Amino acid sequence: MAHQHHHDPTFYRSPADAAAGPPEKLAYVAAFSRQADRPDAIAVVDTDPGSAAYGTVIAFTELSNLCDELHHFGWNACSSALCPTGSHTHGDRRYLVVPGIRSSRIYILDTLENPAAPKIVNVLGPEDLKSAQYSRPHTVHCGPSYIYVSCLGGVDGEEGPGGVALLDHASFKVLGQFEEDRGDQYFAYEVWWHINDNVMVTSEWATPSMLENGIVPELLLGRKYGHRLHFWDMSTRRHVQTVDLGDEHQMPLELRPAHDPGRKYGFVGVVMSVEDLSASVWLWHQHDGKWAATKVISIPAEPAPPVQLPPLLQGFGAVPPLVTDLALSVDDKFLYVSCYGTGELKQYDVSDPFNPRQVGSVRIGGIVGRVPHPTRPGQPLAGGPQMVEVSRDGKRVYFTNSLYGAWDDQFYPDGVGAWMTKLDVAKGGGISFDERFFLEGEEFRGRRLHQSSNSLPPLRRQQTITNMPGGAVLTTTTNPERVEAPVTLKAYLLCVFASFGGIFFGYDSGYMNGVLGMNYFVSLHTGLPIPGANATAAETAAFTLPAWQKSLITSVLSAGTFFGAIIAGDLADYFGRRITIISGCIIFTVGCILQVASSTGLGLIVAGRLISGFGVGFISAIIILYMSEIAPRKVRGAIVSGYQFCVTIGLLLASCVCYGTENRTDSGSYRIPIAIQFLWALILGTGLTFLPESPRWYIKKGRVDDATRSLSRIRGQPRDSTYIQDELAEIIANHEYEQKMIPTTNYFDSWLACFTGGLRNPGSNLRRTILGTSLQMMQQWTGVNFIFYFGTTFFVSGHGIFAEIVCLSSGKQPADDGSQQSLGTISNPFLMSLITTLVNVCSTPLSFWTIERFGRRPLLIWGALGMLICEFICAIIGVTRGSDPAAVKAQISFICIYIFFFASTWGPGAWVSIGEIFPLPIRSRGVALSTASNWLWNCIITVITPYMVSTDKGNLGSRVFFIWGSTCILCFFYAYFLVWETKGLTLEQVDRMMEEVRNPIKSAAWKPHSTFAADMDLNKSGKPPLETHVKVQPELNASIVPGTHAPHQDEVALAVNPAGANQV
Repeated sequence: MAHQHHHDPTFYRSPADAAAGPPEKLAYVAAFSRQADRPDAIAVVDTDPGSAAYGTVIAFTELSNLCDELHHFGWNACSSALCPTGSHTHGDRRYLVVPGIRSSRIYILDTLENPAAPKIVNVLGPEDLKSAQYSRPHTVHCGPSYIYVSCLGGVDGEEGPGGVALLDHASFKVLGQFEEDRGDQYFAYEVWWHINDNVMVTSEWATPSMLENGIVPELLLGRKYGHRLHFWDMSTRRHVQTVDLGDEHQMPLELRPAHDPGRKYGFVGVVMSVEDLSASVWLWHQHDGKWAATKVISIPAEPAPPVQLPPLLQGFGAVPPLVTDLALSVDDKFLYVSCYGTGELKQYDVSDPFNPRQVGSVRIGGIVGRVPHPTRPGQPLAGGPQMVEVSRDGKRVYFTNSLYGAWDDQFYPDGVGAWMTKLDVAKGGGISFDERFFLEGEEFRGRRLHQSSNSLPPLRRQQTITNMPGGAVLTTTTNPERVEAPVTLKAYLLCVFASFGGIFFGYDSGYMNGVLGMNYFVSLHTGLPIPGANATAAETAAFTLPAWQKSLITSVLSAGTFFGAIIAGDLADYFGRRITIISGCIIFTVGCILQVASSTGLGLIVAGRLISGFGVGFISAIIILYMSEIAPRKVRGAIVSGYQFCVTIGLLLASCVCYGTENRTDSGSYRIPIAIQFLWALILGTGLTFLPESPRWYIKKGRVDDATRSLSRIRGQPRDSTYIQDELAEIIANHEYEQKMIPTTNYFDSWLACFTGGLRNPGSNLRRTILGTSLQMMQQWTGVNFIFYFGTTFFVSGHGIFAEIVCLSSGKQPADDGSQQSLGTISNPFLMSLITTLVNVCSTPLSFWTIERFGRRPLLIWGALGMLICEFICAIIGVTRGSDPAAVKAQISFICIYIFFFASTWGPGAWVSIGEIFPLPIRSRGVALSTASNWLWNCIITVITPYMVSTDKGNLGSRVFFIWGSTCILCFFYAYFLVWETKGLTLEQVDRMMEEVRNPIKSAAWKPHSTFAADMDLNKSGKPPLETHVKVQPELNASIVPGTHAPHQDEVALAVNPAGANQV
């Protein structure tokens, strides 16, 4: 039975998820004083390339004692906590566990309150390790049930055996030894595991007396240092097998198992062969059901004049590579091998682990070479690549230059100094120095550098989230059905008002349809006299705007809305949703003034429509965003559908106004329809000043008190209502989670975040952006705007589709010369337009019920099917029996049915979906891009349609319905394969569903099973681990932490260290 537990979102369930995590912003670096004249310290280095402090030490946390010599530190918790066999009492990745190898002390540093200034909260002394019978702690790893600390010495510093001490995740109490049965194991060094296979691996170095004063040459040449690997049963804690590499291969130190849990192999670096001073890397793997080890890399010693060598090596006349660290990229592709002696870092492609291939190398420092950093060409460097850290995404490599104090003195008797540098990794292999990143000398205040670790802000996980910006105190719920207050009439009406913005969209589309067919307007802009009652057929047919003018006047608004929608995404994030919409109303009004002022020529009306387009773009994009964020989940679809209903109302009002002014023979014929738009801007702009801002925007800005007040008004509940508290906590938890997944450190990052995640992941931001933009494209491809934009002009066009349809519906044949005949009972083309618009209006409210009863997917799928059938029927009738009055009446009927299907499905459905599919950090830009796509395709269609159907151009007639029918086929398959079912879910639950289901076809079956707030381990006591309340710090940027070394398997870790640090 699977464990149901809450976990830190920085714990990754797969290496691929870890590699896709956010980049590191800080690095925590162990700095120790060789002279022991000052305390050791944790230095904090800025690793954010966009920061002014990039590549510098920004803070220093000195420890409380002398003579510690810090070594391989780690986190209290990591991704291995997700292992099903674990105890799941791990808490968050929050505390650094830092061992002092000489003092046998272990420091616990809290990184939560200020990531740039870790604070000591606990110190374990040598006496604490006595309960495990160990001393000399060397390496720390967070595991599934314990914190594992490898120790080199026995109790009180005795020679041995060394082994692994176990610490509690939360209290840091030493629980005892790991080893229930140690077999023939005596030396200790590194510990790692194949967690899914219940296998632990340890390596060997030496006992304290063999290393604390440096290498003992006699023992080395006598082959007395460690040379074996040990394999353990992790659950029974018993020794299972020893693999001897051969006693000539002295000191197999660093272990790097494959990150992929399905791969049962790993690499171990051997410091030196006593036969030829070479170093090597071995692959452990299974063979015939047993563990075996195979040498896969051999690195020879480099000859050198004895005078250039330290005393320890002068008799050998060569420099040993001294492989002292390995790092394996999270995708298991590249292995990095540090050669501390020769001053080289090698990069191998280990896609085939049995046949590594060197693909990169850099030199810096070295016993003989003393190679300088590229930024200091005249400054020889001592020390060599030692502790190596690879970023989770594999694009960056950090390393420092000190191995171990006593050994540094032997190999670099003139001193190693202190430096840290970074490499950039080429995609296919290859490494090069980042010339902006080189720290040295006094940056580290007289200390040497050992390890560094990348980190991320700790997750806030408690029942009570306190000390948030604004001072709000929130409670949370674990019930996914109780993350929102019940719907009240007040809440419903408050949300419904916002949909009034659809009036702009609809009215502007509709009034221009009518104006383009008005006699006075046509005469004004063509100079042609209005045909009289006795006008010839040729005069009547010629009395129309040229296709280019219709195209320009109609499409320029769409061009403006395209850019307006994109800009609105930025403004909505900066100024808020309401302010952006109100600004759109003001801009729209300016455009209307220019249009009303137009007389002769197209200049003012085109400029006015372009400016109005910007305003409509603001409104159409952000109204959807605003409504989606404030609407209750159970009626969100119906409320957002109200936007489309208002669009149809706008179309209807435009038709009515144009019908009333069409016969005027003065400028009032077109100025009145334009001027009435002022009213819509006044109503919406004024009304929004009294509506609350989106609480989700307030959370995004860290204004929790304002968010509480806003949500209270929207839901009609008191501020201290548990409904308000629960919903707000869920919004906050989701936002924090998304901030970890989608870090945005600057303006360009915030846009690039819309395109992250890859095409293969259906829930990625890239796929969501493509879904939103293409969904709006498909809505335009249904062809409905062909009717609503150009209906009137085609009604009056002698060879236009509707002229033929309307004429024949009255029992008359169209004239052979192309002239228009009497249209009988519906002879007025404006009336025909009014009828089709009325069908649109009456059909849309059906979606209020169906979209919440049946869902988004069924509406779009069946709507596309209904539309394509109607389109093809109209096309077939038109090209086969176009002169049959009964057939043409059938065409009119199917056009109305087609409008019914659109108005009740794709019309509202597309707008509902784009408001739901984007996570909060990119929601404003995602909706803006989607809306811009609608207007882009709107513009394209309005440009090309006159050329497709005008009698002097394409003159497609009824055949145009074949085109729209074909695009509706695409809409059908698109809806079936790509549209997600989001009915009845909060926006936060939609986000989780898209991450977990990964297949839109199966999305309807997904049910909420937890809450983001609960998954942040909020408990009933209202306290986080160690009884400490947690501050929410939205200003901190998420980053990665591969653990103390490169993370392995389920330990593919993000560190919960606020701000992101990198251990070197």
